[in-house]
Amino acid sequence: DNLSPSGLADLAAEAPPSLDPGDFPIKNWDRYDIRSVLGAGGMGTVYEAYDPRLKRFVALKVARGGEPRLKARFLREAQAQARLTHENVCRIYEAGEEQGAAFIAMQRIEGKTLHEAREEMTLEQKAIVIQGAALAVHEAHRLGIIHRDLKPGNIMVERTSGGAWKPFVLDFGLARDMASSDMTATGAFVGTPSFLSPEQAAGKPLDRRSDIFSLGATLYYLLAGSPPFGGSQYEVLSQLAMNEPAPLRRRAPSVPRDLETVVMKCLEREPVRRYDSARALAEDLGRFLDGEPVLARPPNLATRLAKKARKNKLLLGFAAASVLAAATGLAVGVRGRIEAREQVRIANQFDQRVRHMEDRLRY
Repeated sequence: DNLSPSGLADLAAEAPPSLDPGDFPIKNWDRYDIRSVLGAGGMGTVYEAYDPRLKRFVALKVARGGEPRLKARFLREAQAQARLTHENVCRIYEAGEEQGAAFIAMQRIEGKTLHEAREEMTLEQKAIVIQGAALAVHEAHRLGIIHRDLKPGNIMVERTSGGAWKPFVLDFGLARDMASSDMTATGAFVGTPSFLSPEQAAGKPLDRRSDIFSLGATLYYLLAGSPPFGGSQYEVLSQLAMNEPAPLRRRAPSVPRDLETVVMKCLEREPVRRYDSARALAEDLGRFLDGEPVLARPPNLATRLAKKARKNKLLLGFAAASVLAAATGLAVGVRGRIEAREQVRIANQFDQRVRHMEDRLRY
């Protein structure tokens, strides 16, 4: 599995129906009534809890261990998510620290992650869910927040009364402010490799278009059943650095061509070739859902040739060297033949002059 254990998304196995009170890290805590474990990951555990003050159920995320770095991430997640008041963002109710353990109390979503719900959804429902998630991400971008870890596990869906799937974006633990100078460390990357943008995998500075790549990779996964790049972490990073993702319809032939064009525009290696905003992506998905032509266009011949050249730099270098060598050899050969002809012409002229002089001397 290429999903990281960083958030609610990657909550491992099915949660047990009940909880042994002795397992909860905060002892004798009367703020919340802990009911069960929803899931656990490498960074912490999520519990279903009841808030007796406000009389509502919450999802209570508690950090594993008391490392300052982990506490800072929890606080950053709470602060970023709390700034967003969009219907498709999981709401934050409270965050703090108790007995050395950082915690976040958030909206209890009665649903599943996209990773879990994928096979229950139709193609149109998958497009609608990513459209809603894109609008939520656009709101984050509007406030200067880049998520940096969008993936099927960090988007949950909940059934509405009408049977539709409503998406919720969560786990802003890796979020960064666009104005921050420490967006990423040189040569380092954060996030889940299979859903990272090439620039994020390379540890380069990011902007909102990195999240657009991740949204496209998530929709690609929903439609094809696998992310654009698979394998081990190192294999994925190598492919991100060198390769273009396989066309979506090669893996999922039933996907309409317009929808493939939208997805592949999100997955362009060069950020400038992607959608300029998450809202633009949402609007193009809306056009597809309404049966209208999308604004995205497949790459033209020149762009495709440039991509192939980038992919085969070494082969192209050998080919260029061979062509240059052949051209040089041809030029040398042509020049040699010209020089030989000139030498014959001069020799003939000299021979004619000698004969003329001999004739004159005889005379």
